[in-house]
Amino acid sequence: ALHSDTTISLPDVTPYVHGVCRILQVPLVVVKPDKDFETLVKEWGLPSIWKRWCCRELKIKPMKAYMESFGDKIVFDGIRAEESSKRAKYKPIFWHRGFQCFSISPIFYWNKEKVDQYLRSKGLPISPTYRSVDFSGECVCGAYLTEERFKQLKIHYPEFFEKLAQIEESVCTGYTFLYKDGKREPLKKLL
Repeated sequence: ALHSDTTISLPDVTPYVHGVCRILQVPLVVVKPDKDFETLVKEWGLPSIWKRWCCRELKIKPMKAYMESFGDKIVFDGIRAEESSKRAKYKPIFWHRGFQCFSISPIFYWNKEKVDQYLRSKGLPISPTYRSVDFSGECVCGAYLTEERFKQLKIHYPEFFEKLAQIEESVCTGYTFLYKDGKREPLKKLL
């Protein structure tokens, strides 16, 4: 198993990934980006749906660097169409240009109930982040988070939410993580 530590994931993510791999007895490799999220924000500003550097820099590049040492390969991931309107447009099997291999999403058409049912049937724990904020929490770069998701973060992960508010405040461009009614809304307004 290959996991990318994006340096901006919720604190429950890494222990959960390690725990599942231990239960499944699957060796785990964790990769990290050359520069962490906060450093990249200082250099490039906050990511957004229009300027989404986060996935490329925090996930794709570290994984690609690791996988370059392998010849032929296939990537299997847990992407599901139900997770977002953007992901619903993906194909469950496609040639991944970044990794130069096929990428297969075997649970692409599963709904949340089917995932939960499968986990229970195999005795695997449900991610604590799904239970609290209803998403993986793997990369909380803010590019696609809604006001409701930020409110859930504030309730369930207050220290992490405060960290995001501080990162946002440190950006001198005036951009914010949250846009509401066509206006920038600082996270500290949700405090």
